Amino acid sequence: MYKLRKGTRVRIIKDARKGKLFACKLGKVAGWKKGKCWILFGADGIPETESYTLSDDYIEWNPKEENFPKVKCGVCVSNPIFLLEDGSKIYGSQCWWNTVNPKIMKKIESEYEELLKCSMGK
Repeated sequence: MYKLRKGTRVRIIKDARKGKLFACKLGKVAGWKKGKCWILFGADGIPETESYTLSDDYIEWNPKEENFPKVKCGVCVSNPIFLLEDGSKIYGSQCWWNTVNPKIMKKIESEYEELLKCSMGK
């Protein structure tokens, strides 16, 4: 998956936490949260959610090295930390976000589309 560079400008579209404190805020990539973050897929290849854990009923899938396993699985991804203009921090897994630069967003979208193609067997 495409890894953002530190300093990349982002816009928080929606804060998924209670209170929705940071919707429509601007910030930048400040680093990455330690530990793993997963995009979880159902056995049908459809992404279900993100998670900080890969539970026992999911297996790890590396789409660059293997075909979709056709069982519940997770792809390990980096979890960016965004530093907002007011000094607040939010993790990428806690919100919906876009990069301010449309060229970078296009690269991210392209890689995600490729991942979906792999999961759907296309």
